[in-house]
Amino acid sequence: MSTDSSFYVDTRRAVAIVFGALLLASVFLPWFTVHSFGMDVSISGSSISETMMAMAAVGGLMAIGSSFIKNDGLSSFICAVVGVLVLVFIYIKASSFPSLNIKEGPFQGMNLDVLDVVKEAAGVGFYFYFLAAIGLVVNGLAGIVSAKK
Repeated sequence: MSTDSSFYVDTRRAVAIVFGALLLASVFLPWFTVHSFGMDVSISGSSISETMMAMAAVGGLMAIGSSFIKNDGLSSFICAVVGVLVLVFIYIKASSFPSLNIKEGPFQGMNLDVLDVVKEAAGVGFYFYFLAAIGLVVNGLAGIVSAKK
């Protein structure tokens, strides 16, 4: 293996670790800010859904773990699949539940219309979740393409 391809593989693996960690962290960061009764309350992804939290935790750990697999094609495949599954999960979650039931905090039990909240007060965790998922897909596909050469 030449030095250039080794650098490329190492860089791609580092990128997988970064996006996996970002996916993990995104669930604990603010996803939405609810303005009600004169208060602004940030709601994290873990307060919205335990399933979403589990998906991000498992997906983030799988992406990080895949960077330590010696087989470059398998490592890239795992990254791409994790990214796609996370994106599909959030799409299904958002389309099948047009409102979210808040499970913690002062607005516990409150239902939020997903589209109104996202348009008005999406937080950094929401964007990091998508950035990490898309980054994992792109990183995985780039590795798959380079492994076939």
